[in-house]
This record gives sequence, C-alpha cells and structure tokens, in this order.
Amino acid sequence: MRFSLFSSIPNTCIIARDYDQQELKTKYIPNLKRELEPGWLKPYLFHIDSMLYGRWEYWMRLQIVPTEKYHLLQEPNPDKRLENIQNQILPQEPIPQITFGEGYVSSHDKGRKMLDICLDKMLTQGGYVNIMTRVEYLLDWLLYGFGHPHPWFRKLPPEPHSCQGCSMVLYQLFDLFPLLYRPKDYFGVLIAESKGKGSQKHTGYFPTPGSVANMMGKMLFGEQLDTRLQRGCEPAIGTGVMTLEASNQVLSMVGVDIDKLVLKACLVNWYMYCPWFAEPIFYLAERTDLLWGNALVAKEHPQAPQSIHQKYWLEQYQDICSFELKERDWHTEIPKFVDSQPSKVAAPEFSAPKADESSKGFGQNPKLSKSKNYRRSKSKKKFDDGLLG
Repeated sequence: MRFSLFSSIPNTCIIARDYDQQELKTKYIPNLKRELEPGWLKPYLFHIDSMLYGRWEYWMRLQIVPTEKYHLLQEPNPDKRLENIQNQILPQEPIPQITFGEGYVSSHDKGRKMLDICLDKMLTQGGYVNIMTRVEYLLDWLLYGFGHPHPWFRKLPPEPHSCQGCSMVLYQLFDLFPLLYRPKDYFGVLIAESKGKGSQKHTGYFPTPGSVANMMGKMLFGEQLDTRLQRGCEPAIGTGVMTLEASNQVLSMVGVDIDKLVLKACLVNWYMYCPWFAEPIFYLAERTDLLWGNALVAKEHPQAPQSIHQKYWLEQYQDICSFELKERDWHTEIPKFVDSQPSKVAAPEFSAPKADESSKGFGQNPKLSKSKNYRRSKSKKKFDDGLLG
C-alpha cells in the first residue's frame, strides 16, 4: 500500500540523485510574507521520505487497523494485547531500513553546509546573536513545522534580537532533502561544536560517533528475529544518535536527558528518520516517550524526569481510542533499565595440568624457563646477531 505520488514513480533514485546535484540556495527574498500553520513542513517531509525510504508510508500502514481486528486492541491484559498486535495487527513486511552514515559530520557534507547557510543568514539585521540561540530557534521552528503537540511548539517561536524576519529566511533556504539523502546526526555535531570545549565540560555532552552507535544498535538485535515490539531505552539520549539504528528494528523507544536543547534535536532527528518514535503508533503510544530531567534522581526531586512527548500524544489519540491508554510512570520503570545487570554466571573451574620435570617453571620466569644444560646453537646465534647488526 503506497500513499505518495513519488512512491508510484519509477526510478526515484535517479530523481533524488539529480536533485542532490543542484546547488544550495543562498539568496532569498527579504520581504516575503507567508502564514505558516503548525505542521506546514510535514507534507514536504512525507514526500521526500516516500521518494527515498517509505518510512512515513509504513508508519501510516501501522496506524490503520481493520475494523474486524479493532477488538483485539481492547484486550485488558497488556501481554495478551501485545501478542494480538504481533500476530494480527502488524504488517508482514519488515521496517524499511535506513543505512545511517558512519562518518563524522564535516563542513563538507551538503546537509551541514545547508544548516550553516541557514544559521548565517538568520542574522538579517547584522550584529551578533549567540550561535546556540540561533540553533535552538531553528529546532523550535522545525518542530512547529512538523506539528509536534507540546506547548513549546504550538506557536511559531519568537525571533531572536537582530534576526527579525528570519522565519521567512528559513522558509526559503532550509532544505530537508540533503539531511534525508545522507542521514546522519547533523544536529548532534552542530550543537557540540557550537557549545565549545569549555561548555562541553560543563554540560557533559559528547555526541556518540555514528560508527559506534551503528555498531551497538546492530549488536543488540538479532537479524533473524522480529523485534518490532521490543522497547528501547536510552537514559542519556542526547540528540538520539543511539536510537537511529534501533529504529530499523523496534517501534517503541524511551529516552531521557537533562538538557532541553538536545531533546529538541532528538525530536527533529526522530521526525526525519524515525516516524514511529516522533509520532507514536496509537496502540503503542504508552510504550514510547521522551522525558526531560535526570534519570538518576528520585521521583520527588525537582529534576525528576517529566514527559515532553507521550502525554501530549495520548491527548491527541484519546478521541480515536475506545480503549484506555495510560501515561506510564517512568520513575519506577527507568531505574529498572538503568540498574539491570546481566545474570551472574559462575566462572568455569579449570584444574591445573600436571607439569613434568622438563617443563617445570616454563613461561613463569625467564631465568627458570631454560634447563641447566641448555646451550644456544652456533647457527642460531649468528642469525640473531645478523638481525641486530
């Protein structure tokens, strides 16, 4: 089942390659006026993804449940309900795969160049505005464009000082295509570089290299098993780079971080690459969340994690669900993930081999490893001397 015009066109890879060869925009119309509604950017995301991967189409397939199977979702036993979803609801086709770039995001990457152009052109009035202020505005602007229901993103963000009109600048210069065509954690590297070394030491934020994240994601899931209903958990999620590879295997993810900025970048990454994390499947919404706070403190602590994701999607889904979806109490569940230890296995005992007189002490002490009657052969000595000479 295909839902996009692009998905019905043959040889979309040729179209994508030709578009990738076009020059990035650097000029814009200064006085352009457009009314941007919440979610205005999502159709562009949908069509580009349909041309490249088909993930948002797969997300739509997951959201559609036949009438004759809807009663299976009303099973009160959560384990039985997951079994019903596994056997009767999920499509037979696996998750469309994305090969995420393993290299470091450099200034030569086209997606990074596009972001640098946008951040530079935001300074419409001259002067100087902190790069982190501009990065956060760009993230808020994108999440407003994607239509995330959190109150932070329900209104177009206020433009920073000296950046009057930057919303229309981004409207003309920002391009989703290079970010999707070569999928990487662009915002993680951008934020790390913008904060600088001193700030990194203060915040403790160091982005995981893409190659490490990809390797760990592949190690956690078996290729021969259907792991779509397993749930991932990342207690220090950052910009979500560790969840990108996992999106090839699972449909549910829980993440926590104390830094609000990187959580916004994580949401943008999820929208671009992981639709079922960004907008949870309605019957799996209680298994996906993003929390702002410290995963290692008690529930009563002022920095205890608070949902910025799940509770707002549950509000959106309450009108289409005839069964009850409850917000999870992650204060009790996340410590289970953090404190979980592998089962202890007794180390096997090996009996020491019986050594004969000729091998006694060999390998323990160089002085004792040779017998008293040992003599180096003359040919061996000449060979060794030749090497040293």
